[in-house]
Amino acid sequence: MESAELHFEGNMEDEEWEVWIAKIKTVATEILGFKVGEIEKGEVVLNRLALDTVNLIINLL
Repeated sequence: MESAELHFEGNMEDEEWEVWIAKIKTVATEILGFKVGEIEKGEVVLNRLALDTVNLIINLL
């Protein structure tokens, strides 16, 4: 199964970055209806429905 991903970079202090990225994850989770987080940090587990939904949204953009 292939994951979908977004890549963010920013030029800000670590504390500011942590607040910003946490807000992005929260808003995306609310809008998409499934947990959005970093696989590498164990914040989410991939599932087929989540991947299909992300791919659908990307294709609509």
